[in-house]
Amino acid sequence: MNAEKRRQHLLEKLNETGFISISDESKALGVSVETIRRDIDRMAENKQLLKVRGGATPARMMLRSDAEYVLRKQDNQQVKISIGRAAAAMITDGQVVFLDCGTSIQDIARSVSGVKNVTFVVNSVPVMSILLEKFTAGEIDGRAILIGGEMDVHNRFTKGAMVVEELAHYSADIAFISCTAVSSQSVSDYTLDEGAYSSHLMQRAVKSVLVAESNKLGKTSLYAFARLGDFSCIITDDTHHIPENIKNSLAAANVNTVVVSNYRYDS
Repeated sequence: MNAEKRRQHLLEKLNETGFISISDESKALGVSVETIRRDIDRMAENKQLLKVRGGATPARMMLRSDAEYVLRKQDNQQVKISIGRAAAAMITDGQVVFLDCGTSIQDIARSVSGVKNVTFVVNSVPVMSILLEKFTAGEIDGRAILIGGEMDVHNRFTKGAMVVEELAHYSADIAFISCTAVSSQSVSDYTLDEGAYSSHLMQRAVKSVLVAESNKLGKTSLYAFARLGDFSCIITDDTHHIPENIKNSLAAANVNTVVVSNYRYDS
């Protein structure tokens, strides 16, 4: 494949996914990492895309926070798929389900299938878009409610006092919660709005399930919004060792631990 066709492929992939990885495209096209990097350099010079760490995003995404959102969504993607599938398997017919606004939650929405009469309550526009496609395709049955409020235009979720007020009218059977870090003492998030929203969801749900990639375990972040014992279950992966103090805290609080294998999915 010559340079012109290669770069056209990169643009098409970028428009489709919102992010291209230098290493992934090197393998897909059977060329060196340096070749893809040079292609991206040239395309960036021509304002066709925006270079970011490890790859590129569309040229229209010039705001740093927009690029960070795409990178956060791509980070640990295969692990998130595995965790998302395990979490989606917990959703059953007739439930009311809270989904928070973390990027990990999108893979739960992508994985849910075959359930009937389920009500999803969300504040994330990407999660809502995924669910709407599922409803339209007939893969799930029920309804989806988008909680209104001020829109965080970079992270694509609603936030603020209106969100809290509206949530007070809802109750759920199960809430799926993501986070930035998990220590033996607390579950925390770097973004205050996300952490506060997760906390309110947990207060209104019969049970809460924590979804957290193993690289988040044994760490702390800015805003602590829950304790490990506040969850009935944690779903994580086997990529990294679970710290002993985390294991002990989970056992002491009788939190069910589900560990999924880091399997690479092709679809």
